[in-house]
Amino acid sequence: MALLREVAHGHGLDDLSVGVTAFPAQHAVERYRRLGLDVLRAKRDAGADFAITQVFYRVEHYTALVEDAAAEGVEMPIIPEVMPLVSARRATRAQELTGVETPADLFAALEAAQDDDSARAAGVDHAARLSRGLLDAGAPGIHIITFNQHRAALELVDAMGLVRG
Repeated sequence: MALLREVAHGHGLDDLSVGVTAFPAQHAVERYRRLGLDVLRAKRDAGADFAITQVFYRVEHYTALVEDAAAEGVEMPIIPEVMPLVSARRATRAQELTGVETPADLFAALEAAQDDDSARAAGVDHAARLSRGLLDAGAPGIHIITFNQHRAALELVDAMGLVRG
């Protein structure tokens, strides 16, 4: 990150901000908790200004990561990533890519959907509930990942009552 800042400075970009990843779902697994905090601290010490999480599905995974990081002195904004799933197939693929299991109730709703619109609605509903919980828990914002499904992301913005800009 120091090299990135040096290159940016050389090009007159002194207001560069550096973001890194954080992993709430893995933090919830005891054997990865210490390693995850150490890695997040190392990223912060190397110059990270903020973190954006990888996918997760439970508010308490995010809040535990944020609280544990703060207790360890790792002070930086941690922005939760939310992905509205649009089908059981997409949920399976996301799980394959991330190793994070889709909640059984969400997967069942996606599988039971009669058509694409119903499946997307179930995924957006879950993502909206998760997002509201995260914001209520003090998240500094929400990073919506589209997974190439912009319609679901826009529907999530609408479901949250946010203003499109």
